[in-house]
Amino acid sequence: MRSGMSREEVIATNERLRAVRLRLEDSYDTAKKALVTLMNKYGDSKTHRNIFNRYPLLKVMIKEVIRLETQYWTLVDIPKQEKQETVPAYK
Repeated sequence: MRSGMSREEVIATNERLRAVRLRLEDSYDTAKKALVTLMNKYGDSKTHRNIFNRYPLLKVMIKEVIRLETQYWTLVDIPKQEKQETVPAYK
């Protein structure tokens, strides 16, 4: 092989990258669904013309955004690559 890696190493690297991609896709889907839900709630909140009725709805939405932002980074569990670690050795 051109890359200097054996066939087994290439297969192992491919499997690791697929696993990372699947974890990222799950996290992305969760974040996207949450964003769409928040966008819909915000649109619905515009029907309340009175700011005193709308403010509590917006307050709840802001709390959801904060919760989702902190939760998102726990969903994305990708190990750090060491500086001296080569790409094939990265797990």
